Amino acid sequence: SLAPIRTLLLGDLTGSALGERRQTGTGAAAVRTQSALVMAEVLLAVVLVTGAALLVRSVDQLRSLNPGLDPEGVLAVDLYIGAQETSTEERVAFFRQVVEQVEANGGNGAVRALASPTFPNEPNFVLGQFMARLSDRKNISLLPTLKEEDQEFPGGFRISGEKGGNLRGVKAMVPGLAAALKSLMRGEPGVLIAMDGDGRAHLNGEVKRLLEWVAFKVVVASLPSELTAQADIVLPVATPYAREGTITNDKGLVQWLQPALHPVGEVRPDWQVMAELGQLLTGEGHLYTCAGDVTWKINQTTPGYSQITRFRLGRTGQFSGSEAA
Repeated sequence: SLAPIRTLLLGDLTGSALGERRQTGTGAAAVRTQSALVMAEVLLAVVLVTGAALLVRSVDQLRSLNPGLDPEGVLAVDLYIGAQETSTEERVAFFRQVVEQVEANGGNGAVRALASPTFPNEPNFVLGQFMARLSDRKNISLLPTLKEEDQEFPGGFRISGEKGGNLRGVKAMVPGLAAALKSLMRGEPGVLIAMDGDGRAHLNGEVKRLLEWVAFKVVVASLPSELTAQADIVLPVATPYAREGTITNDKGLVQWLQPALHPVGEVRPDWQVMAELGQLLTGEGHLYTCAGDVTWKINQTTPGYSQITRFRLGRTGQFSGSEAA
């Protein structure tokens, strides 16, 4: 029968008019809401499909990139110096032995120290503070690291040849560093406290002569190295990946070093180990609860760093001293 088609095409004008009047108000609003929801769903589906396509394309492009090395057969291993085996009792015994050796080898005035640009500002600052309390002599110098030529790239991008990474920061944290290591070899051979953050210390002739001359060697390190092999005691600290604090590049830009890993076992942060060692040797010192506390102390006492705080550094960092202008 053609009646249904006729009705569909022509419609019942009277009934439609009456129905439209009845649908005016809430019925029309419901239709508009439903249409808006359908459009939103369609748009969301388009966005999701487009995003998925871009993700697949990005992953495919990343897989085709040349990393600059052949990763086939390469094995990556993290090494920890007694991180999981060093108990609290053993750690206390290590510190007690250091104190006993200091007393047996000339006392506080015979303690020498080597700061390191492979560590952040905070542990170097703490070392400089307690060394100043131990003696008024300049018994602290810098542990050298390898220096290569700077690499310049188009557009002004540059990679510094200084492998320590924080040389400028160390010089600000420990004012009055002895210019030459041979100046430390005066008086009675005593205890040497050396910091080697990642095993990249450059043991040149002067360093080797100093190591042979001192009576007792304490090395603060996170990885085995040529220096730790010559130590009488190694005080383990967190690895570079678990390190936190500030570093100052060769242009004076201070940045916050964010840890990527948590310390393993009972190993502790470098600033905490140095602070406890300083308290045992001097009988005084500040009680820090985090790396930010040490940064705040640097802010209060170090020239050029009065505007440097954890909050102000943010993600981009801030220039120290006159560089801030």
